[in-house]
Formats: sequence, structure tokens, C-alpha cells
Amino acid sequence: MNSPETPLFHKGRLLYNLARARKPSYDEGSVVVVEGYMDVVALGQAGIANAVAPLGTALTEDQIGLLWRLAPEPVLCFDGDKAGLRAAYRAVERVLPLLKPGHSLRFALLPEGQDPDDLVKSGGVEAMEEVLAAARPLSEIVWDKEVESGTWDTPERKAQLKSKISEVIREISDPTVQGFYRDALNERLDKFLRPHQGASGRTGWRNERQNGGYQSKKPWNPRGNAKGGPAFRQPSTPQLKQSSLARGGDQGASRREQLLILTLLNHPGLLEAYCEDLSAVEIKDRMLDKIRNEIIDIAAVHAPLDREALRGHLDKRGLSDIAHRLESGTALRSEIFAWADADEQEAEEAWLHLLQWHQRAADLQMELKAAERALAEEMTDENLTRLKALHAELGGLSKF
Repeated sequence: MNSPETPLFHKGRLLYNLARARKPSYDEGSVVVVEGYMDVVALGQAGIANAVAPLGTALTEDQIGLLWRLAPEPVLCFDGDKAGLRAAYRAVERVLPLLKPGHSLRFALLPEGQDPDDLVKSGGVEAMEEVLAAARPLSEIVWDKEVESGTWDTPERKAQLKSKISEVIREISDPTVQGFYRDALNERLDKFLRPHQGASGRTGWRNERQNGGYQSKKPWNPRGNAKGGPAFRQPSTPQLKQSSLARGGDQGASRREQLLILTLLNHPGLLEAYCEDLSAVEIKDRMLDKIRNEIIDIAAVHAPLDREALRGHLDKRGLSDIAHRLESGTALRSEIFAWADADEQEAEEAWLHLLQWHQRAADLQMELKAAERALAEEMTDENLTRLKALHAELGGLSKF
């Protein structure tokens, strides 16, 4: 966890305890995100098994995606001090562009001066469960973040607050979610700015938390372009959508996904060292994703596993047919490392290389979308060259 980033170890794509928290999170319908791995350990000892933590970094887009695979509204739990509140607000900034129908975050703030271990020791697991049960929705934290950044007691300041709220709403990419946020926040803003409601502009967590709260002295600087407004995105042109550059896709993704799972079936010892990496990688094929998740769950309970033991557990869960189909096909026969008679070290090296390759392809897909938007907005040689280079790199990965 304290190791530096490497081509195979990306802290921003991993979560501590993700594999072991998967089943408890499914069972509870919720996952708890705490600030450090020692907090996860403390909660686990108290009986809260559905807890994970970033590996010493602020929450990333990749990690939010992982969390949404466990539960639609993960609960972010922060220490009740200024640093904790700042961390909560950073998470707000990160998640807004990613919001989609049915997926959000909730926020729980601990009493000031206490971390999860302190709270459990002083008040028992019930005290921690009360904090989690009182978690507040993202929309309320968005509101608090903007309103607590200043005092809104003049017409000019009220106009500034209205502008800030509008800019925050535009950060949301999904049009449906954006529309509901616009309705909710504008309704709240209208009530807030009425003269009989007062003009102090002070509300939110600070008045609800124990032992006082965070006093913000600096106005929040909204995100956007250099002039303070949001970046405007034109839609892709019909010509660009029909071009081979836009249609390319990752033709090798399905084969890589099959190889990743087939190698695990034949070399389950890889799970002992790389279970978190396996949890983080995106697998689009529904059945392969299902067997991946089941393999992780089995390893969490029954590790260490050998090949026959893993097959037995998969058979009990009704997944032996998927494993059989992977092995009975001829398309992967040439990939010697994926089969049971391959040398363990060679299988490990090849599997890790494949995993890195697959993740790079996923990153390229995102970069391609950004490059396509850039070219649609501004048809320059530089943007076109960038798009071609990304397309060529993805094409190379697709040949695996």
C-alpha cells in the first residue's frame, strides 16, 4: 500500500479489502468507504465487513466505478475535522461528472476528533452504525459545499451564489440527473434567498455535527474553463461518427477477457497475490464477469486453492458450464500459458502482462472518446494526429 506506482500497480485503480468486502456488500446492499486501511481493519474487527479504503490516495474515478459495482450508493465516511470535510468536498467534485441514474454517493461524518476505531471503542459498534445510518445524500452535500463558502447577505452575493449553483449543476454530464439536480437545487435556492429566510447563508453539517464544525473562510472557486464557465462540448459530426477512427473499438477485448479467466481456472494460485488486481479490471462479458466475481468470493473463503478445488466450488455454484466452454474451445489453444500444463512462473508473467494490456486498452477507449470530442470541436491537424495515434495503439492491443 505504501509502494510506489508501477506499470502493474496503480493505486488509483484499487481499493483495500475490495475482494473480501464484495459478498458482505452484496448482502447488505451497501459498501462503506473509510479513509485508511487501519479503519477497515478496525471496522472488520467490530463486525462491519463491507468496508474498503483507497490506498493512500484521494478517491479516483476508477475507484468510484468499482464501488458502484458493489452498491449503487456507497457511503463515504470521513473524519469529523477540517481535513475530513475537505476530503468529502473533493469527492463531490470527482463524482459529479460521473453521476448516472440510480448511482450516487452518501456521506457520513464522524464526531470531530474520532476515527472509526475510536468511535467503536467508546460507543461500540452501535455508535458506528448510527453514524452510517445518518449518512446524507450527495445533493445535500453539494448544497452545503456551496452555501458554506460565503455569506449571502447582499443582492450581488446572492447573484454570485446562484451563479455558483448553476455551474455546479453543469458539471453533471448525464442530462436526466442534471435536470433533477437543477430542479432540486433551484427550488432550495429560491427558498434560501427569500428575505424572511434570513441572509446569513449559514447551514449544513456545521450545525448538525457534534462539538462544533468547520468554519470556511475562503469562497469556493467553481470548476470550469479559464473564464470560470463550464467547458462546452459540441456533438460529434456525422462524418466523424461514420469514420473508421470512431468505429474502431477494441476488437481484442473479448479474447483477452477469456484468457484472463481461463488462466485463473488453470492457475488459481494467482489469486493469492493478485486478487485485488483481478477485482479492479473491467470485464464486459456478462458471464465472464459473473465467474470472475464468483472466483474472487471462493478465494476469499477457501484460499489457498488448487485447480480441482476451484472446479469443485464452481460446480456447486452452477458455473461449471462456463468453465467447460472456455476450455473446450479451440481459439485459445495456441496460448500455452493459459493451460494447466504451463509452467507456473511463465503463466504468472504472461497473465500479468495480459492484465496490464487489458487495462491499457480500457484507458485508451476513454482517451479515444476524449480525442473524438476534441476533434469534433476543433478540426486541427494536432487533434487528428492524436486520434490516429490512439486508434493505432488500440489496434495493436486488439491483435492479442
